[in-house]
Amino acid sequence: SDTQGTITNTANIYIKQRGGEETPAPGPGGNTDGTTLTEPKRTVTYDANGATSGMAPVEDNSPYDSRSTVTVLGQNDLEREGYLFVGWSELPMSHGQVWQPGDTFEIDHNVDLYAVWLARPGQISKTSSSGGYVPGRGIDFAITTTLPGDLAGYESIRLEDAYPTDMLGFMQGSAAVTIGGANVPFTLKEWTDGTTGLGYVSTTVLASDLLGHEGQELRLVMAFTASDEATGSLVNTGMVYVTPRSGGEKEAGKIVTPGILELPNYLLTVISGSGGGRYLEGETAKIMADPPAEGKVFDRWVVVEGDETGTTSEPDGSSAGGISGLSVSILSSDLILEEHSISTTLVMPAHDVNVEATYKDAEPNPIVTAPDKSGSGGSSPGTGDSTGRLMAFGMFMFVVGDILVFRWLYKKMRRTRRKLLP
Repeated sequence: SDTQGTITNTANIYIKQRGGEETPAPGPGGNTDGTTLTEPKRTVTYDANGATSGMAPVEDNSPYDSRSTVTVLGQNDLEREGYLFVGWSELPMSHGQVWQPGDTFEIDHNVDLYAVWLARPGQISKTSSSGGYVPGRGIDFAITTTLPGDLAGYESIRLEDAYPTDMLGFMQGSAAVTIGGANVPFTLKEWTDGTTGLGYVSTTVLASDLLGHEGQELRLVMAFTASDEATGSLVNTGMVYVTPRSGGEKEAGKIVTPGILELPNYLLTVISGSGGGRYLEGETAKIMADPPAEGKVFDRWVVVEGDETGTTSEPDGSSAGGISGLSVSILSSDLILEEHSISTTLVMPAHDVNVEATYKDAEPNPIVTAPDKSGSGGSSPGTGDSTGRLMAFGMFMFVVGDILVFRWLYKKMRRTRRKLLP
């Protein structure tokens, strides 16, 4: 079967007469030399195998000489609604040996190649937890797709998010993958591309974890923090890839979110306390004063305003501390819920605000002296007098009780004695 090239056979016909010798048969065909036998040509054909549009490619070099090298053609314009093209196979329903465009093989028989189709996931969507972002604040993104009703031939499915690293930072450990709302096992990778300035978060779910969930939503949820310097429009890109059992990852979907704009926000600065940051108008911020220094106690919250010129002072002329060059207003009741509470809330107005926790000197602790038990030094009764009265009352009640018990026993004895006398 490994023979190649030209095969030469020689055919001779001999006649042996009775009693005579064998001699070559006369005639034109009696002695044929140099008969050449060649292997047949081999053909390659492509079958669309259920495509809903397009034409299968045609092999211009077919037929081939046997043992020739054949290069597999591409998809051409073949499409099948709801499916991905993943290659060519000699079996119409096979997901095993699949030839990819550009692969080569040696032909030794006629070959029919059938298009191999893999059910495509549903339309991909990308959502965020907010209609915009605020610098320094968190924002969630989710990539969602619907699993196909047929997972035959699947090895895994991968969801990927691309984000601008100068505007967003991925929060480690924040990702979750759900199918139909329930958490499923997954692997997570994160990397950055220094050339494009993009960061990537990618998760892969194996087909073994997808079985039984056909037709349900697959979702990747991620938490990010918007950079303090983030400005302008924020754009994220979501991708879905599938890997068939035959290998070779295929892009199954892509979506680019419309630019998410920075929401109008204002800066809250908390002096001698915590809770500052950027907030939307009308948002409630929780603020808390720092622990007071030795000898001080918390007094109240004040709103610090101004253009960083002049002197920082209270309305009564005393120093307020805090940011030098700003004026202080104690009329904060319209912003701060409880201005005399060490922990309170502030409703953010439509402008930047500076608030400060102020402190005052702690009042000295009163000196407590023991009362005079000698009875001298004044007519006010002390603790000892009260105790004595209580003890006297107790002794009185004890004596009264003894008298009552004695009278009861005496009467009982007299009644008993009368009964015994004749």
